[in-house]
Amino acid sequence: FCNCLKMRKKTDGTRARKKMPRKKKVSIVTFGCRLNQADEALLYGRLAAAGYEAAAPGEKRDLLIVNTCTVTASASQKSRQALRRLRRENPNAKIAVTGCDPEVNGLFWRNEPACDIVIPGSMKNRIIEFIEGENPSAKIAAGQVFSEHAEAQFPFKTRALLKIQEGCDCFCAYCIVPFARGRPRSRESREIISECRRLLQSGHKEIVLTGVNICRYEDGGKRLPNLVREILGIDGKFRLRLSSTELDPQLDEILHLMKDNPKLCRFLHVPLQHGSDEILEKMRRRHSTADFANFAEKATAAIPGIHLGTDLICGLPGESEDIFEKSLDFVSALPLANIHIFRYSPRQGTDAAKFAGRPRQCDVRRRMKILEKTEKKLSRSFISSQIGKEASFVSEKIEKDACAGGWSDNYIRTSVRSQNRADEPIRIRFLRMRGDSSIEAEAT
Repeated sequence: FCNCLKMRKKTDGTRARKKMPRKKKVSIVTFGCRLNQADEALLYGRLAAAGYEAAAPGEKRDLLIVNTCTVTASASQKSRQALRRLRRENPNAKIAVTGCDPEVNGLFWRNEPACDIVIPGSMKNRIIEFIEGENPSAKIAAGQVFSEHAEAQFPFKTRALLKIQEGCDCFCAYCIVPFARGRPRSRESREIISECRRLLQSGHKEIVLTGVNICRYEDGGKRLPNLVREILGIDGKFRLRLSSTELDPQLDEILHLMKDNPKLCRFLHVPLQHGSDEILEKMRRRHSTADFANFAEKATAAIPGIHLGTDLICGLPGESEDIFEKSLDFVSALPLANIHIFRYSPRQGTDAAKFAGRPRQCDVRRRMKILEKTEKKLSRSFISSQIGKEASFVSEKIEKDACAGGWSDNYIRTSVRSQNRADEPIRIRFLRMRGDSSIEAEAT
């Protein structure tokens, strides 16, 4: 009788419906680079296929994942602090940790009481097996073309980051990345193109190609320029942006593509790491200051308005005051739009951790402040140089003043006089600066 009663018609004439079970909610907290953010999207895709749903802000979470970074000691510490905070705030949730830090500091994480599951960064594609209590052990072989077999998801986001490459074998003296990410390997090109089409059909207006060093991409003789050209050939109005890549001869061909196709954003981030050849040699970098300066001149001459960014490390052992001043003079003369500045952080297992002559921390802090002032000056100079110029713009939100907020193709934070978010990239004209780091524009 009770079973029949559950299915009887209600007095309003409708049939009682069986209550569907609640989907499990998941949130991922990601630290570090754009590649880590692309990995986050793939994790969301794998979890969605297993019945999880991204939790909106304020929703109760059944599963929490900390996607860690280990490039500096500060990054590792932030990841660990976040995990312990999440445990305090969510005592009943299952908490997993993955990313680069467990790859190089696995013993620490296996003994961390706030963590339920430890997933090495090289095995995050097996996350469902870990969550279900299995213990997979297979890893991707070095040099192998790989497939992700997952559909990346970007909940509550406009821009899509597409992973095309993994790993590095440069073994720069200061860098832990080869130990955390493994040797270079590339994602299957057919899967990349298929993923691009799906992301565009899902409404994303900009795709960012990410990897440890995307100029190391290769699949059956197809290299980065070939892949970029194929993506640009996909029908539709969208933008394609390249993430950070090392200085490489292929970038000359990328500049030609950028010049000929407005879909390809006028943006390159090419790590320099130091402005003196003495330190570059100690770092085992594969370029000189002259190499970098020549490319910067070539890029800015070929692509008017290009946003050229770089990375700098301050305080490597051997950086004397004279060498720092030499580096500062070199960097200050470059046509840079931004600089990511890092304080040198010794990473166990790297050669630089054994170097003598580490500068005093008070000197490093002072030098960091000088570099930060230089970065602001270069950034402001670049932004002001664009006033009166035109650009491509993708809107991401409506701001408090009813302007559409987003980024130009040459990566300037922009507010456009419009109360509507455009469904595709539009042309704008820069009008005036707003503070030190953004600009106001109008649609053309």
